[in-house]
Amino acid sequence: MSLRGIIEVINNITIEEVLNRIGDQDRVNYLKFIDSKSMKTVYEKYFVNTKGSKNIGRDVYEYIISKAEDDLCPYCLHGTVKTVDHYLPKAYFISYAVTPINLLPCCSDCNKNKKDIRDLTANKMFINPYFDNINDLNWLECKLIENQWPITFKYNVKEDIENEILKKRLEMQFESLELGTLYASNAVRYFRGRVKLIVEEYESGNEEAPIQFLISSKESMEIYNLNAWQAKVYEALLNSDWFLVDAINHLREYYHIEDKGVPQLPRLNGVFHND
Repeated sequence: MSLRGIIEVINNITIEEVLNRIGDQDRVNYLKFIDSKSMKTVYEKYFVNTKGSKNIGRDVYEYIISKAEDDLCPYCLHGTVKTVDHYLPKAYFISYAVTPINLLPCCSDCNKNKKDIRDLTANKMFINPYFDNINDLNWLECKLIENQWPITFKYNVKEDIENEILKKRLEMQFESLELGTLYASNAVRYFRGRVKLIVEEYESGNEEAPIQFLISSKESMEIYNLNAWQAKVYEALLNSDWFLVDAINHLREYYHIEDKGVPQLPRLNGVFHND
């Protein structure tokens, strides 16, 4: 069958008929002749959830989504995977619209915020979890904003990353997905949920207890992911002299933590209320 004949077949009949007409031994060879129009036809007829679509490609989508570790989005390391992202956007790279290696599991927010970025400049490409192994690269940093209550955090991409192109890619992705804001707001809530444990360690009578608690918690989260934003919360606390020397003394008061064995009366509009 000629190249013209192959393309004509693909564009005008079902995918099942295409596979039936092309022998098993020749299928791989013929794949390189499939053009963007053919890929667009396959995507619209078999993958998208619209009227008239046979939707058989959804099995591929569901499989890709299921491969995300712990259902965690590989772009932000926070959101729950709900959809599939076209790493090279189908709006500009239709030839890769149904190519599995171009389909990544991700959360809905990242899929929206990533938008249809089509710049293929080396330092402007998103990190691709299929090809870019940064699991051992400690690229995320978090700092405590001192003398500010409630305890507040700021996240950035580290300055000391040796590979300049990789650093620029991380910064571009960090900014595009608004990860600094996402991590910082979650860190405030995360800390609030653990402040009672920190206070109890601090008041245990063992001077090293709160430090060991923070170190152990940090290391525990790093087992899961070296750049887990939760691990960076503990790292920021450990690196802040203001927190360890001053702020830790005021946590119970600021966060209204009840004394052991001496429960506080219920609060009503900020005033103690005795029923």
